This record gives sequence, structure tokens and C-alpha cells, in this order.
Amino acid sequence: MEINKHIVDNLDYYLKLSSPEYAFLLCGDWGVGKTHFIGEFVENKKNTDLKLIKISLFGLKNISDINACIFQELHPILGSKYARLAGNVLKGAISMGVKLDVDSDGTSESTLNTKLDKLDIREFFSDKKTKEIVLIFDDLERSEISTVEVLGFINALVENSKVKVILIANENAIVDGDDGKIYTDFKEKVIGKTFEIKHDFDTVLSHFLDGYSLINYKQSITDVYKRSKLKNLRKFKQSIDDFEYLINKVDDKYKENNQFYKDLVRCFFALSIEIKKGNLSEKDLRKNIPFRWSAENKKTSGDVYTKYFDGQTHLYNGDTWANILFKSDLAEINEETSKLAFFVEKIVEERPDWVKLWNFRELDETEFSKLIESLESELNDLVENNLKIYLHKISLIIYFSKNSLSKISMERVHELVKDYISEYKASEHWKNTSLSNGGMFDGTGYGYLCDRDDDFINLKKLIVDSSVEAFEQGEIERKRKLI
Repeated sequence: MEINKHIVDNLDYYLKLSSPEYAFLLCGDWGVGKTHFIGEFVENKKNTDLKLIKISLFGLKNISDINACIFQELHPILGSKYARLAGNVLKGAISMGVKLDVDSDGTSESTLNTKLDKLDIREFFSDKKTKEIVLIFDDLERSEISTVEVLGFINALVENSKVKVILIANENAIVDGDDGKIYTDFKEKVIGKTFEIKHDFDTVLSHFLDGYSLINYKQSITDVYKRSKLKNLRKFKQSIDDFEYLINKVDDKYKENNQFYKDLVRCFFALSIEIKKGNLSEKDLRKNIPFRWSAENKKTSGDVYTKYFDGQTHLYNGDTWANILFKSDLAEINEETSKLAFFVEKIVEERPDWVKLWNFRELDETEFSKLIESLESELNDLVENNLKIYLHKISLIIYFSKNSLSKISMERVHELVKDYISEYKASEHWKNTSLSNGGMFDGTGYGYLCDRDDDFINLKKLIVDSSVEAFEQGEIERKRKLI
């Protein structure tokens, strides 16, 4: 609440006034954290001489509904969760001379004699009570009661019954609506203080993550949230719940890899938030638009690539992410995860060297020099690799060679690839590996560093075509063994 401390101080001052005769308004956009803020405020007032009653006006259809909600909060039995479920049955059916427990201590201070459907709670406030009651009305803009009627009711509470009232609303939604003029006139007359709730994201996030394993990745989540400029905390909470559903389906052996978990958090929240903001459609995601820069990307997806994926892994391809985020289909999550670079090379905690080079912008000069020398040595010595990884290493060396960061010339790269194919084309690995020349992604979670480079395109085709021939030969040999 630190960012809103001035609001807390002003609320405290308002509640100490003997007879303010005005209402207090808390406003802000939907999902900014207004309800969360007032919930904490009410909780902190539990052991005081005030009884704060919070009523949501969302969906209420008439003043009798408001009266009934307040009554249920005041009566120790009808205020129970079971009575709330039966509220519609109770209306108009009970002829009462009931005791109202203002202090919530089991004793009764005031009596009403009426039928619930005829109840006017304003009559109750004429009694002298041990505790002062403060009414909090949330979701003012979402009530189905006419604006004139609900504002008139609040005005009567404030002016005639001398009740302290705190209103919570998305004020812009009311002002921009059909009854904007009515509301403006009411505000001028009845509302004495107006404050806009600002969300203290760090505090709210800690609250959201309490009890979740995600608490260990709070900084990654915070970074994505700041990049997104999302202001709706309610939507963000939905993303947290959705991630928990996802991570519970991922095998434990993959979750043990800290870098994978961290990348999964970043990718999931980036895509989930942009979907909730309306910047990313299922169609665009399946076309892999968020994972590459293009003029089309800037127009259709709010430049999601630049914000989150420029120089960063996206783990899965667009189809897999679309199945996760739009279909909640996680049937293939572990199979797709097993193909990622973290697990193909069976490295548990540390990223493979080629992945570090893929993220070369994060490296200092000494580490980069050490890694590029190691890559050059490996390629010159024709060290055998998983074919998907080998393609990445060729992509890297082409990029570095053309940017004067490698001693290996492009002529030498072409020679090395041809020598590599000759050395390993007949190997069991090649005979059992099926590659495709389509697309810019290969299941490792990383795009090729120079996927649009003509030299890489030609060398990749050469490797893939040779791989297809080797795989077909392997198929022939496997069929012979079955005969």
C-alpha cells in the first residue's frame, strides 16, 4: 500500500470526522487494484471502533438489493455464506423483529421490525450504536440500478442519515457514459474527496504469488510486466493462475532446470499478457509473428518481438504456444520440452556454449573470445553434433564470420560443411534423424541467428538434403532387418 499511503492517511482522517456530510471516492481503471486496496484497508480496521461494510453493486437491480446486502452483513445469521446463497428465497418471506449485531461480537444492539423486501436500511442508522458503521460501495459503474436511483440513495445516506460512505468506481466509464452529466452533478454535490488508486505492483505481486512456486521467479515476472505496460492486475492474476495450470503438467525432470523454468516464465507471461491486451491473435501466434521482426509484426502484434523476443529464446514454436494459450491443450508439452536445447544435450543447469553464443550480447569480451575459439576448434576438428545443434553452430559461425568476429572465412565454412557431411552421412545418428528445410524453427527453442542469410540458406539445404538421403537409407536398412 506504500504507493497509496497518502490515500490511507486521507481515509483515516475522513473516518475520524464526526460528521463529514460528504462521500469519499476511490477511482481507477478496471483491474488496477481498487478492490485489493480497499480489502486490505478493511482488514486493517477489524479491531477498531468502526464496522466497515463493503457491498459490490455489480449486477444489483434495485435499491432493495442494496438494503438486503447491507442487512445480511449486519445480521449474524443471515450474514452467513449459506444465507447469502438463500438470499433470494428469504426476500419478502420473513416477517422480522430481528436483532442486528453491529459489533460482530455476538451481542445485539439494534432491532428492525419489517419484511426483508420492504427493508430500508436507512431507518437503521437513526439508532445509536456501539460501533460506527461505514458503508463501502464497490463497482458503482457496474450496477444495473439506474444512475439517478443509486446516486439518490447514496445522497440520502450521506446527507440525511449522516453515514460515512466510500465509493469505488471506474469514474471514466461513468463520465463517458449516457449518465455522465447526472454523475458530474452528483459528484459536485456529494463527493468531497477523490483519489485515484495507483497499483503498487511489487506489493500486489508478492500477495498474488504467496504460496506459489513462481515466487522464485518474481524478478522475471516483474520485468515482463513493466515491458507490457499492462494496468489491469486482475488480468495479470489470471495469467498467474494459467501458468500454475501449465507448470503442473510439466514433468519434474524439466522443472529442475532453472534456466528452462526462467525462460518458460518469461515467454508465457509475455504472450499471455499480450493476448489479454488484444495485441496478439491465435492466427498471428500460429504464424510465429511474435518471434521475428517484420513490418507485419509491428502492425498486427504490437511489436511483441521487439519487447520480449529480440535476442531471446521463445522455447516452443507458434503452434505449440497457441495450443497452450488459446486451447489449454497441454497434451504435447512434455514431448515438445524434451526437444529443447537444454535437454537434447542433457545439460542440467548451465546453458550449452552455443546458446551462450546465441546470446552473445550478454557476454563480456573475455568470455566471448573463449567461446568463439572453442566453436572454431570444434568445427575445424569436425566434432560430431546432434544435427539440429550443428545447424545452429553453422548459423552462428556464418554470423560471426560476416561481422568480423571469427577467424573462419566463409570459404572455409563451406568447405567444413561439405567435409562434415562426408564424415558423418553414413553414421547411425544421420540414418535415424529426419530434418526438414521448412521454417525458421527446429524445436530447440531458438531461431537461427542468420536465418535470412543466403549462405546459411544454401548450406542448410545441403545439410537437410543429405540428411534426408541418409534417413531414407536408414529406413531401407531397418526394413531389411524386419524381414
